Amino acid sequence: MTSHSRATGRRSRLKRRYGITEDTYAVLEDIQGLCCAICTEPAGSGVGLHSKRLSVDHDHATGKIRGLLCSKCNSGLGSFKDSLLLLEAAADYLKRPTADALSEVYCVPVV
Repeated sequence: MTSHSRATGRRSRLKRRYGITEDTYAVLEDIQGLCCAICTEPAGSGVGLHSKRLSVDHDHATGKIRGLLCSKCNSGLGSFKDSLLLLEAAADYLKRPTADALSEVYCVPVV
C-alpha cells in the first residue's frame, strides 16, 4: 500500500469512526505533546505495537473523544471494558502485598 493510499484510508477512518479530520487529530497531538495521555510515552518511541501513531480513544457510550493513547494503553482500557470499577479494583490489587510477602506472614514452616 502506498503512503498516499494509507493517508487517504486514515482520513476516511478518522471521519467515519470519530467524526474528526486529520487537522483535528493533529491539534489533539499538539495538545498532548505528541505523547500518550496515560503513560506519556512519545508516539513512535518504541518498537512493535508502541511504534505506531497514537490511537483515538473515545467513550463507547457517547462516542465522545477522550484523547489519544498508545496501543498498549488503549488495549489496556479495552481489556478493562472502560470500567472504573475494574480499573479501581486493579489499582487496589497492585497496592496489596505480593504473594511471597504474604506467605512469610501467614505460612508456618513445615517441621
